[in-house]
This record gives sequence, C-alpha cells and structure tokens, in this order.
Amino acid sequence: MKVAEIAAASEQQSAQTGEVMQSVESIAATSEEAAAASEQTAAISYSLAQSAEELNASLSLFKVSATNVSFKSGPA
Repeated sequence: MKVAEIAAASEQQSAQTGEVMQSVESIAATSEEAAAASEQTAAISYSLAQSAEELNASLSLFKVSATNVSFKSGPA
C-alpha cells in the first residue's frame, strides 16, 4: 500500500513540476517580448527626437509676428 501511495505522490509531483516549468518558460518568453518592445520603443523615440530637431531647425528660418511672416536668408 505504501509503495502505491509513494508512486501516486511521485506522479503528482512530476505533473506539478511540468506545470511550473511551463509557467517559467511562459514568463521567460514574455520577458523577451517586453525587452524587444522596449528596444523598439527606444529606437522610435530616438528617431522622433531627431525629426523634432530637424523640424525645429527648419522652422528657425521663419520669423513670425502677429501681423507678418518672413523668411530669414542665410545658413540654417
């Protein structure tokens, strides 16, 4: 009787270990996806900052007042 109980407990423990492993693998995959998304966000943020700097440089060529818009000549 004891051998059967030990065998049943061993099978149960084995099944639970498998479930834990699946959970750990799922967490690892999710972490990798989050890291990739973070890297992509950083790259997009950098690109957006560069575009904003370029736009700011282009807009600096214009002088805007309440009644007049003029274009500055010369290097940007």
